[in-house]
Amino acid sequence: MLAAFLLSFSLCIDSFAAGLSYGAGGIKIPIRCALSISLIGCAFLGVSFAAAEIIKAFIPAGFCAALSFILLFAVGTASVFQNALKRRLSRTRAGKKRVDFSCFGLRFILDVYIDETRADLDGSHDLSLKEAAFLAAALSFDSLAAGFGSGLFISCHACVLALTGALTFSSVLLGCALGGRFKKLLPFNISWISGVILISLAIIRLVAFL
Repeated sequence: MLAAFLLSFSLCIDSFAAGLSYGAGGIKIPIRCALSISLIGCAFLGVSFAAAEIIKAFIPAGFCAALSFILLFAVGTASVFQNALKRRLSRTRAGKKRVDFSCFGLRFILDVYIDETRADLDGSHDLSLKEAAFLAAALSFDSLAAGFGSGLFISCHACVLALTGALTFSSVLLGCALGGRFKKLLPFNISWISGVILISLAIIRLVAFL
């Protein structure tokens, strides 16, 4: 259960950070949009869990442990250096209105990953359901790899999904509220916390197998 809680907590940190950015920018996140972000994030995580269950049936336990460690460690390391990556991407797209790419037929706006507040496409300072979906997709990329890696050894998937959904929903709203109150303290980087947790999970998984 500790691993399940740590995973859920790590996955909601980016949602909290996004909420802070929106609050500091004076952009409102309605409850229905926070719920949409939570549900879409859970959908991404559920897909990764399902894939992990399928893979576990065909590969040895030792390979599962190694794959789990590699994925969690890689995603965790990427999260630790997430801000540096965003700055690099921001410089790359300098002078361009929008950078986007296609993946499996779906079109994601890379700008939303670089700066979450860009999901407010119409500049209304009030997030719509469509804009919330763009934001949720950008926030959920890590969930695919982290969910798959942890799904190889965490069995209580329903508990993780429920906990992640609740934490994401509350963290978005809480972050938005706090961001509006403490604008002078922003921005600051908290994505590294998620990275440290995922790396810790990777090490716990490896030690438990050995």
